[in-house]
Amino acid sequence: MHREVHGRFGLRFAIDHLIDEVDPQDYAALVVPGGFHSHGFDEAYCQPLRDLAKTIHRQGGIIATMCVGILPIAESGLLEGGEATSYAFSRSHDNLGRLRELGCKSTSGPIVVWNRIISCSGPAYSVDVASLLLASLVGMDEAKEIALFMAGTSV
Repeated sequence: MHREVHGRFGLRFAIDHLIDEVDPQDYAALVVPGGFHSHGFDEAYCQPLRDLAKTIHRQGGIIATMCVGILPIAESGLLEGGEATSYAFSRSHDNLGRLRELGCKSTSGPIVVWNRIISCSGPAYSVDVASLLLASLVGMDEAKEIALFMAGTSV
Protein backbone atom coordinates (compact mmCIF):
# COMPACT_ATOMS: atom_id res chain seq x y z
CA MET A 1 0.00 0.00 0.00
CA HIS A 2 1.05 3.57 -0.60
CA ARG A 3 0.87 6.85 1.35
CA GLU A 4 -0.04 8.62 -1.89
CA VAL A 5 -2.35 7.38 -4.63
CA HIS A 6 -1.97 8.49 -8.24
CA GLY A 7 -5.26 8.67 -10.13
CA ARG A 8 -5.80 7.81 -13.77
CA PHE A 9 -6.02 11.45 -14.86
CA GLY A 10 -3.01 12.80 -12.99
CA LEU A 11 -4.67 13.48 -9.65
CA ARG A 12 -2.76 12.65 -6.49
CA PHE A 13 -4.30 11.91 -3.12
CA ALA A 14 -2.56 11.73 0.23
CA ILE A 15 -3.68 8.76 2.31
CA ASP A 16 -4.61 9.39 5.94
CA HIS A 17 -4.56 5.74 7.03
CA LEU A 18 -3.47 2.56 5.31
CA ILE A 19 -5.99 -0.28 5.42
CA ASP A 20 -3.88 -2.17 7.95
CA GLU A 21 -4.10 0.85 10.28
CA VAL A 22 -7.92 1.02 10.26
CA ASP A 23 -9.94 -0.30 13.20
CA PRO A 24 -13.18 -1.66 11.68
CA GLN A 25 -14.96 -1.05 15.00
CA ASP A 26 -14.70 2.68 14.26
CA TYR A 27 -16.72 2.47 11.03
CA ALA A 28 -20.38 1.92 10.13
CA ALA A 29 -19.68 1.82 6.40
CA LEU A 30 -17.01 1.19 3.79
CA VAL A 31 -16.88 2.92 0.41
CA VAL A 32 -14.90 1.30 -2.40
CA PRO A 33 -14.65 3.52 -5.49
CA GLY A 34 -13.89 2.06 -8.87
CA GLY A 35 -10.88 2.69 -11.01
CA PHE A 36 -8.89 1.52 -13.99
CA HIS A 37 -7.26 -1.89 -13.82
CA SER A 38 -4.57 -0.53 -16.13
CA HIS A 39 -3.76 2.26 -13.66
CA GLY A 40 -3.42 0.65 -10.25
CA PHE A 41 -6.92 -0.56 -9.36
CA ASP A 42 -5.58 -4.13 -9.17
CA GLU A 43 -4.17 -3.18 -5.76
CA ALA A 44 -7.76 -3.08 -4.46
CA TYR A 45 -7.87 -6.88 -4.62
CA CYS A 46 -5.64 -7.11 -1.55
CA GLN A 47 -6.50 -9.35 1.39
CA PRO A 48 -6.55 -6.49 3.94
CA LEU A 49 -9.40 -4.79 2.01
CA ARG A 50 -11.34 -8.06 1.81
CA ASP A 51 -10.89 -8.62 5.53
CA LEU A 52 -11.93 -5.05 6.35
CA ALA A 53 -15.06 -5.38 4.20
CA LYS A 54 -16.04 -8.68 5.81
CA THR A 55 -15.54 -7.33 9.32
CA ILE A 56 -17.48 -4.10 8.75
CA HIS A 57 -20.30 -6.03 7.06
CA ARG A 58 -20.37 -8.70 9.78
CA GLN A 59 -20.82 -6.01 12.44
CA GLY A 60 -23.86 -4.64 10.56
CA GLY A 61 -22.11 -2.06 8.40
CA ILE A 62 -22.94 -0.98 4.89
CA ILE A 63 -20.66 -1.35 1.88
CA ALA A 64 -21.06 1.12 -0.97
CA THR A 65 -19.17 0.60 -4.22
CA MET A 66 -18.90 2.42 -7.50
CA CYS A 67 -18.20 0.87 -10.87
CA VAL A 68 -15.62 -1.94 -10.53
CA GLY A 69 -15.28 -1.30 -6.78
CA ILE A 70 -17.73 -4.18 -6.29
CA LEU A 71 -15.24 -6.75 -7.62
CA PRO A 72 -12.94 -6.88 -4.56
CA ILE A 73 -16.08 -7.14 -2.41
CA ALA A 74 -17.27 -10.08 -4.49
CA GLU A 75 -13.84 -11.67 -4.14
CA SER A 76 -14.21 -11.43 -0.36
CA GLY A 77 -17.16 -13.85 -0.59
CA LEU A 78 -19.74 -11.34 0.64
CA LEU A 79 -21.78 -11.54 -2.57
CA GLU A 80 -22.01 -15.31 -2.86
CA GLY A 81 -25.66 -16.06 -3.65
CA GLY A 82 -26.39 -12.35 -3.91
CA GLU A 83 -26.86 -9.79 -6.63
CA ALA A 84 -24.75 -6.87 -7.86
CA THR A 85 -23.81 -4.84 -10.90
CA SER A 86 -20.58 -3.40 -12.24
CA TYR A 87 -19.16 -1.52 -15.19
CA ALA A 88 -19.98 -3.58 -18.27
CA PHE A 89 -18.03 -1.77 -20.98
CA SER A 90 -14.42 -2.63 -20.20
CA ARG A 91 -12.30 -3.52 -23.22
CA SER A 92 -10.19 -5.98 -21.25
CA HIS A 93 -12.30 -7.25 -18.31
CA ASP A 94 -15.65 -9.05 -18.23
CA ASN A 95 -16.73 -7.52 -14.94
CA LEU A 96 -20.26 -8.94 -14.96
CA GLY A 97 -18.85 -12.35 -15.88
CA ARG A 98 -16.41 -12.10 -12.98
CA LEU A 99 -19.30 -11.44 -10.59
CA ARG A 100 -21.00 -14.61 -11.89
CA GLU A 101 -17.77 -16.60 -11.48
CA LEU A 102 -17.73 -15.51 -7.84
CA GLY A 103 -21.25 -16.84 -7.21
CA CYS A 104 -23.16 -13.60 -7.63
CA LYS A 105 -26.09 -12.93 -9.91
CA SER A 106 -24.99 -10.01 -12.07
CA THR A 107 -27.38 -7.53 -13.58
CA SER A 108 -26.87 -4.74 -16.07
CA GLY A 109 -29.12 -2.42 -14.06
CA PRO A 110 -27.73 0.92 -12.90
CA ILE A 111 -27.87 0.30 -9.12
CA VAL A 112 -28.31 -2.82 -7.02
CA VAL A 113 -28.77 -2.94 -3.26
CA TRP A 114 -28.44 -6.40 -1.73
CA ASN A 115 -27.78 -7.34 1.89
CA ARG A 116 -26.40 -3.88 2.83
CA ILE A 117 -24.10 -3.86 -0.21
CA ILE A 118 -24.65 -1.15 -2.83
CA SER A 119 -23.22 -1.46 -6.34
CA CYS A 120 -23.60 0.61 -9.50
CA SER A 121 -22.83 0.11 -13.16
CA GLY A 122 -20.59 3.13 -13.59
CA PRO A 123 -19.41 6.52 -12.39
CA ALA A 124 -22.60 8.21 -13.61
CA TYR A 125 -24.41 6.66 -10.62
CA SER A 126 -21.84 7.48 -7.93
CA VAL A 127 -23.88 10.36 -6.48
CA ASP A 128 -26.91 8.07 -6.28
CA VAL A 129 -24.84 5.48 -4.42
CA ALA A 130 -23.63 8.16 -2.01
CA SER A 131 -27.23 9.27 -1.43
CA LEU A 132 -28.33 5.70 -0.69
CA LEU A 133 -25.44 5.29 1.71
CA LEU A 134 -26.31 8.56 3.44
CA ALA A 135 -29.96 7.51 3.82
CA SER A 136 -28.83 4.17 5.27
CA LEU A 137 -26.62 5.90 7.81
CA VAL A 138 -28.78 8.84 8.94
CA GLY A 139 -32.31 7.89 7.86
CA MET A 140 -34.44 8.99 4.94
CA ASP A 141 -35.80 12.19 6.54
CA GLU A 142 -32.34 13.49 7.36
CA ALA A 143 -31.03 12.46 3.93
CA LYS A 144 -33.83 14.42 2.25
CA GLU A 145 -33.01 17.46 4.38
CA ILE A 146 -29.33 17.20 3.44
CA ALA A 147 -30.32 16.90 -0.25
CA LEU A 148 -32.27 20.16 0.05
CA PHE A 149 -29.25 21.91 1.56
CA MET A 150 -27.02 20.50 -1.19
CA ALA A 151 -29.42 21.82 -3.83
CA GLY A 152 -29.37 25.26 -2.22
CA THR A 153 -33.05 24.99 -1.36
CA SER A 154 -34.41 26.17 1.96
CA VAL A 155 -35.80 23.55 4.29
